[in-house]
Amino acid sequence: MIDSPAKPSDSLTAVISGRLVVLFAFAIGPVGVLAPKGIVVLVAAAGLAGLVHWWIERRPRLSVDLTLIVVLAALALWSAVSAAWALVPFQALFLVARLVAVAAAGVGLLFAVRRLDGPCWRTAEEAFLGGMILGLAVLAGGAVYAKVTGDSLWDTYYFDPLTTLNNSAVAISLLAWPAFAVLWQRGQRWTAGFAVLAVYAGFSFLSSGTALLAPIMGLAGFLIVLILGRPGALAVGAVCAILVVTAPRIATSVLSVDRPEKFTTEITPSARHRIKMWAFAVEKIDEKPLWGWGMDASRTIPQDDRRLAPNMEIMPLHPHNAFLQVRLELGIPGAVIVAALVGLFFVVAGRNHDRFSAAVITGAGGAYLTVAALSYGVWQNWWVAFAWALAAMTALAVEKREMD
Repeated sequence: MIDSPAKPSDSLTAVISGRLVVLFAFAIGPVGVLAPKGIVVLVAAAGLAGLVHWWIERRPRLSVDLTLIVVLAALALWSAVSAAWALVPFQALFLVARLVAVAAAGVGLLFAVRRLDGPCWRTAEEAFLGGMILGLAVLAGGAVYAKVTGDSLWDTYYFDPLTTLNNSAVAISLLAWPAFAVLWQRGQRWTAGFAVLAVYAGFSFLSSGTALLAPIMGLAGFLIVLILGRPGALAVGAVCAILVVTAPRIATSVLSVDRPEKFTTEITPSARHRIKMWAFAVEKIDEKPLWGWGMDASRTIPQDDRRLAPNMEIMPLHPHNAFLQVRLELGIPGAVIVAALVGLFFVVAGRNHDRFSAAVITGAGGAYLTVAALSYGVWQNWWVAFAWALAAMTALAVEKREMD
C-alpha cells in the first residue's frame, strides 16, 4: 500500500497541501480524543488539498495500490446495487455516496503525505508527536477528573463516566503505531518501547477492553511479519480474510439467541448486550443468507418484539461487528469483496522492501480490524475516515526522505 515516496513539488498547491498535512498531523491526536467524529473534517480538508495538488500535477500515479482501489470500487458498486432491496433505499445510496467521498479524500491525503519534501516531512513528524502528547494529556486529564469527581468532562454516560473516554482510548491506541514507528526510525528505541508500555498501562485504568485488546492483536501481526517477512504477511492476510467470510458460522458455534446467558455470567452488562446482538445478527443473516438485507439495513431491521427493555433495542443501529454487519447487509458477495480487500491489504503490506515498515503496517491494520470486530458500525463516516488517517500517519512514519 505504501510505495517509495514520490518527488516533491515546489508549486503553491504543494506548499498549501504540505502545510495542511502538518496541521492534520498535529490535530489528529487531540481531535481523536476530544471529538473523534471531527476526524472526517480533518481528512476532508487535507485530502481535498491533496486531490487538487494531484490534479494540477497532471494526475501522476497515486500512492494507493491499484488492486486495492479496484476492490474498493467493487465494494462501493455492490453496496449501491444492494440499496435496491434495502429497507430505506435512498438513505442507503446517500451513505454510499458519502463513503465514496471519504475514500476519495483519503486517497488525496495519502498523496499529499507522499509528496512532502524532506523538511516538511520532518516538521509533520514533529507535529504528529506533539499532537499525540497533547492528546494523551487530555485523555489523562479526563480520566483523572472522572475518577476524582465521578463525572465526565465531556459527553453523557450511563453508570460509569469512564465510558466517555472509550473512543478516545481506541483512537490513541491505534495512532500509537505510527508514533512508535517514528521514534523507532529515529533510533529512539528505548523511548518508543517505554512510551508504548506506559500508554498501554494507562489504558488498564479505563473501561475500554477494546483499547487493550487491539494492541495485543496488532502486536501479534507485527511480530509475525517482523520474523517471517512476506510469508508472514500472506498468512495474516489469509487468516483475516477467512475470518471475514466465516464470521457468522464462528458466532453460531458459540452463541444462541435463546441461550446467550450461559456465556455471559462473568462479563459486564455491555459485553452481555453485545453477545446478544451478535446472536440476533446471525439469526437475521440466516433469514436472507445470499443477498443480505441491503446496504445500511442494520439500523432499520424490525426488532420491536426483541427489545431488551422498553427503551433498549437488541441491536441499536448496527451489530458492533464489521464482519457480521457486512454479511448481514451485503450478503455473500459483499463478504467476499471485503475478505478480498482485507487479504489484499496485508499482501500489499508484505511487498514493502523494509521488513520493519511491513510489520508496522500489519500491526496497525490488525489493531484496526480488531476494533472493527468489536465496536462501531463498519460504515460510520468517522471510522472510515480514521482508517485513512491511520494509513496516512503510518505512511508518514515508515517512509524515509532525503533532507533538502
